[in-house]
Amino acid sequence: MKNLILAACALLLASCQSESGVNKRLKPPPVLDEQPKAEFVDRYKRYRCAENEVPFVEESQGPGDRFKSMAVGEHLVLKLELGKLIHVNGDSSGPMRTKSRYRLFWDGKQVGEAESLFSTTHVGEGSVEPRFYYNAECQSLLVFEELAWTTKRCIVFERSKQTTSSEKWTVKYIWRPCRPRHYLSANSDHGRIRGIGNGKLYLEMDGLLYAFPFDDFLLKKLEFTVG
Repeated sequence: MKNLILAACALLLASCQSESGVNKRLKPPPVLDEQPKAEFVDRYKRYRCAENEVPFVEESQGPGDRFKSMAVGEHLVLKLELGKLIHVNGDSSGPMRTKSRYRLFWDGKQVGEAESLFSTTHVGEGSVEPRFYYNAECQSLLVFEELAWTTKRCIVFERSKQTTSSEKWTVKYIWRPCRPRHYLSANSDHGRIRGIGNGKLYLEMDGLLYAFPFDDFLLKKLEFTVG
């Protein structure tokens, strides 16, 4: 009888443990990103905008560092000439730049030039296909590059309102605000680029829209690291 009672107790304990394990698996994961979301909203609330303020853009995607040339709109052609990687301080683990150049042409005439993250030397695990956003009305082109899934850059070619389309365009390097994830998560959230125009980058983050002026988010140094 004693053995039967012990066996029944063991079965009951095993059942409780099993049920506890199931409940653990069914329990929804804790919300880890609420604080970073709130911090992002508070920090950038002055840049909030409405849906009807977001300009229309033509969006396309390029073939990573294999990109050579593509037509943009009716008049523009963007070309990429890959060059070598440069270690700024002579240190292979230090900051880098490249000799690679984007060249922008309007009806065959070069109107802009910018440095690319991509190079003839592969860095890290590889490059992600660049994305292009063109606003024909404002004649603004944004090139978004991502290298080794960690290093990101926005390059803006923009026609000045005081010039004609065929004259030289201004080139700006900008960084887009991101929302850090919880410390248990490895990545940051960079949101979704919705458009460019009027000297601003339009970004959607957590369902909210923001209009970030280029001049408020200029990238001061082109040196970069990977990882």
